[in-house]
Amino acid sequence: MVDLLIFLLIVWGGWRLVKFFIKAYFDSLNSAQEPNDSDTDTDLIRDPQCGTYFLKQEGVRGVIGGRTVYFCSRQCYERYVANRSAK
Repeated sequence: MVDLLIFLLIVWGGWRLVKFFIKAYFDSLNSAQEPNDSDTDTDLIRDPQCGTYFLKQEGVRGVIGGRTVYFCSRQCYERYVANRSAK
């Protein structure tokens, strides 16, 4: 009886190990095929000044209050900064 339990434990452990390696293999294939968002920056984001949606990679980047904010144009960035300083 003990031999059977040991055998089942070894089979179960082997199955878990095989599942782990299969999952790791397919995860590595998926990560190689799909680019990361940080690499492409093709997210649509909303301009906080005018509300226009635009591609993040085409926007104007500004650091306001220690936070990175993206704008659709230089004019929107300047208006946003002017409105914040007027308050």
